[in-house]
Amino acid sequence: MNEYKNNKQQHARIQHANELGLLVDAQDYDLIYNHKWCKSFGKKGDPWMGRTRSKVNGKMTKLHLEVVKRVDADRDGLECHHINGQTVDNRRSNLVMVTKEEHQRIHALERTEGHDAFVAAGRAARERWLA
Repeated sequence: MNEYKNNKQQHARIQHANELGLLVDAQDYDLIYNHKWCKSFGKKGDPWMGRTRSKVNGKMTKLHLEVVKRVDADRDGLECHHINGQTVDNRRSNLVMVTKEEHQRIHALERTEGHDAFVAAGRAARERWLA
């Protein structure tokens, strides 16, 4: 595990066999260490858009959902959104819980107004979630 400072926070970068790493906060490293994770590639083979899955407590789950559970256990009816659009970036600062409708609206912004609008909408949603 390589640890480094980024924006005054400790993060852990976990290397996979395909040489592409996952980004998680140092306090969530045990999620990676204690389970065997599989990474799939996203649209058009984009390595930054894949999903990371594992069996946790006998159920298949995604890494970002396990991280969010530690932050906010009460997430019924909500979906997890990656603010910067990179699904391999599972740092707590990059995740926000939103309604299904809001999640669809945020992703529609990327298609219609571009990536900057997508990121801005995700950041605004995170500010509301943390308030």
